[in-house]
Amino acid sequence: MAEVIPQWCSLRSVAGKDIAGVGHAFLFWSFGLFFIGYIIFIGLAGGFGLSTLLNGSTFETVYPSILDIAGLLVIAGIVWATIRRYIMKPERLEASAEAGVILILIFSLMVLHF
Repeated sequence: MAEVIPQWCSLRSVAGKDIAGVGHAFLFWSFGLFFIGYIIFIGLAGGFGLSTLLNGSTFETVYPSILDIAGLLVIAGIVWATIRRYIMKPERLEASAEAGVILILIFSLMVLHF
């Protein structure tokens, strides 16, 4: 847990020319923010009927803006990953159809958020 949340495993491999670990970390942290938002807004507020506590609160107005910023970071990361994998084509990355499907699905999730 102490290595996963700060993403030390991804950031440890960041070098001068290869900063893919930074993109992985941003994707992880952004999805973490979406996960927290879904738990709060859908699980607690909707599922347990606690929406009256959130209605009109500062949290209700600020957190969606944070999710919008996180969504933009994910979209930027996906575009960057697509360019790296399919245009720049470093030796260590394989241009597979599976990776393309994953990139398209994540990109679609973020577009649907907006």
